Amino acid sequence: MSNIIISLILGTLSLHFFTLTYRMTSINRAVFNIPISIFEASIPNIYIEFIDQKEYIYFDKDKLENTLTYYFNNSISRYCYSYNMELYYYNPEDESICLSYNCTAVEVKISAQVFLNYRYSRTARFYIQDNRNGN
Repeated sequence: MSNIIISLILGTLSLHFFTLTYRMTSINRAVFNIPISIFEASIPNIYIEFIDQKEYIYFDKDKLENTLTYYFNNSISRYCYSYNMELYYYNPEDESICLSYNCTAVEVKISAQVFLNYRYSRTARFYIQDNRNGN
């Protein structure tokens, strides 16, 4: 009789641990595999500014936030009870906060309540880099 009770408890715990790791792995995969096209699409091609013969390319904050919200609603909302997304725009040279509308780097922080009192938290950084070879 005690063997049956112990095996039921171990089976239930195994199921809960499997559920927890499945949810965490799915959320982690969604955060680490954010499509780069989301960030590329949020760079306005029309509004490239030329100041002192240099191009200044930046993220459109509203478009980026809306697209990331849509992406996370479709990819991680089914694996957690609730989640919170925070965007922190910064200057990549000195990592100070970017107060203007023309920011070239963003930090995406996701925190989600996965199971009971366990919260998942992960941060990903993206920035605009010039890949031209100078020609």
